Parts: sequence; structure tokens; C-alpha cells
Amino acid sequence: MSQRKLKILLISYRFPWPWTRGDTLTVGKMCEYFGSRHELDLLCGQKAPDPADEARVRPYVHELKTLPFSRARAALRTGLTAFSSQPFQIGWCNSSALMHEAAKLNAARHYDVVIAYYIRTAEAAAQLAGPKKVVAMQLSLALQWQRAAKHAKGPVRRLLSGIEAARLRRYEESMFTRFDRCLIISPHDLKGLSGVQPDKVIYNPHGVDTQKYRPHPEVAKEPNMIVFSGNMGFQPNEDAVCYFVESIFPRVLATVPEAKFVIVGKDPTRKVQALAKNPRVEVTGTVPKVEDYLNRAVVGVDPLRIGGGLQNKVLEGMSMGLPMVVSTVANEGIGAPEGEGLFMVDEPNTFADRVIELLRDPTLRERTSIAARSFIERYWTWEYHFQRLENELQELVA
Repeated sequence: MSQRKLKILLISYRFPWPWTRGDTLTVGKMCEYFGSRHELDLLCGQKAPDPADEARVRPYVHELKTLPFSRARAALRTGLTAFSSQPFQIGWCNSSALMHEAAKLNAARHYDVVIAYYIRTAEAAAQLAGPKKVVAMQLSLALQWQRAAKHAKGPVRRLLSGIEAARLRRYEESMFTRFDRCLIISPHDLKGLSGVQPDKVIYNPHGVDTQKYRPHPEVAKEPNMIVFSGNMGFQPNEDAVCYFVESIFPRVLATVPEAKFVIVGKDPTRKVQALAKNPRVEVTGTVPKVEDYLNRAVVGVDPLRIGGGLQNKVLEGMSMGLPMVVSTVANEGIGAPEGEGLFMVDEPNTFADRVIELLRDPTLRERTSIAARSFIERYWTWEYHFQRLENELQELVA
């Protein structure tokens, strides 16, 4: 099939830099790939955090439009959403200004394709006439909030999480009638959705920068160092590390008292910071280079319970040859075979035992490290997945 240059509008709630979150990383990588091969415009519901961040994106886009974000107005919209059937987060993220700017750009630029990244920007894309419409749902937010309700502490949080899950389920179902294609990370996420129209589904996982995240054999490992990396202001990550310290790490320390658990990532909540009261736990906050910590660690963990979609932290760790012990939830979007670079465990004592085994057995670590890097190089480069998406978009507009 011959490839033609497409005019694409990409709509994102957040500005795609810095790459400290999964969504900003993915949108930024989409800008780099599609902006270098097609005519790409980017519309963001928030301003760039810094002028230098905007300068990083401009070389890849023809038109860049960013809007000021008012937390007060977002809170008001969210409050009003209580009297509708829309999910609360749609009220928070969607604005009349975003919808107006999308319509204005479409009228002037006559796009072939408009892509809404996450359902949070779906309203701005769905209203447009002319272009083919694609929504990057990526994961089932309804499934994520259902899990949040299950593990919520306190009846109020449990109730609100359950309400949001029910609203999200209905809203996600509507995507299949309002959009031409829906991007989903994995078949497992598809199972969490209702009203699926299979002919509209495109599987579109994330990738990992295999040059940035690569093994450095010359870097000395820190004996018995266990690492978790991620945005520590994100509730599923907060729950994961608290769960590890409270329910898994004590068993590890009972056998390997010199073990150390390092939590790496920006914006640690008070609950996460409090974990550092344990002398064998370190909470770093923002660091210049996460990969420096992944290099020094001997085992990576992701005991995720309430998230969904694709875990970049697992991809990055495996890309660096870091043996990983993860929950079933953390591996849902990746689908790595058991023992091929990672081990899947859900029961806390067994999770601890697998961590202990890796800490004590350098031969097992080496074998797992090689398998992890090989798996990522075969299946998880950004180019591998974006080329497939590009072909799908070409077929859509043909």
C-alpha cells in the first residue's frame, strides 16, 4: 500500500513534556514519529510547564496550540458533572475552550485524521466533521476505577470510585459509536470494555527507548537493592509501594536483612514519604535520571493492584536488563511470558520469596536479565508499534 502524507490533529489534555508520565511520554513520542513523517498539529488543554519544553516539541509540529488551564474552572465543571451521567474526569479535563479551538483548527486545516489521546479529550474530537476520528482509549479506565473501589480505604472513597467506574463504563461504550477507530493497548484491556465493535479496534501499545534504557555492565550494582520507579503522585503507584512495604518487604527483610527498597519518582505523596521511616526504605522524589537507579538495582518490582493498561516502569526495567517481579495486573498490557525477563506473582508471601530468590541467585539474575532485554528488543520498540498504527491510519483514510 502506497503511503501518503496525512494531515493529523492530535489532541492531548496535557502538554507532552517533560516525560514524567506515561501519557506525556507517549504523546511526545507520537509527535516525534508522526511529525517527522506527516503534517501534524498538536492541541493541548494545558500550557507547557516551561518555554524550553515547548521548544522541544515545535520542530515536530506544524501548528502548536496550548490553552491556559484553570483549576477553579475545572473544579466547577467537575461539580456540575455530578448532575449528569458523564464521568467526573471528563468534567475536569474537557472545556468549551478546547472544543472551540479544535473546531477552529479543523475548519482552517481540513484534517485527514484527528486523534484524541485518552477519552478525556474525546468530546473535542467527536464534534468535528470531515476527518476520520480516532480515540486513543489505551486502557479501560472503568476497570481501573473498579479496582480502585475494591482496594479503597474508607466508605466515601469506595462509593465515589464505584460511581466513577459505572459512569466510565457507559462513556467508554459510547466511544465505539462516536469514533471510527479506538486504540487499545492490549486484549486484556478490551475485556474490561462494554459495547465493543471489534472492527473498530486497533491494538496500539506503547514502546520503550531501547537506547536510553539499555544495560550498562560497567556500572556497579548495589547489593540487595530493590527498586520501584514511577510517578509517585499517581494513586495506583502509591498503593503499590505501600502494599509492598506493608505486606511483602517484611518477609524479604526477615531473610535478607540488608535488603534496601528504593522508591524513585516525582511527587511522592505524604503516605509514600512516610514509608521512609523504615530505615531500609528510601524515597528519592524527582531525580535527574531514573535509569541511574535502574542500573544500580539488582531487582525491580511492580506489585500493582489497581492500575491498568501498560506499565512503562516494567518496560524500562526490562529494557535495562533488570530482573522484575510484578503482579498479574502489571503484566496485563505487556504479556511477557512467565520467566522471560520477569516473574508474575500476586500472593504477597510468594512475591517476597521470588524477590529473595533473585537477590540470592546471581545466575538466575543474569539469565533473567538477558531474556528481559531480548524480549524488549523483539517486541517493544516505539517504531515497531507506530509503524503498525501508521499503516492502520493509511487504510482508514484510503
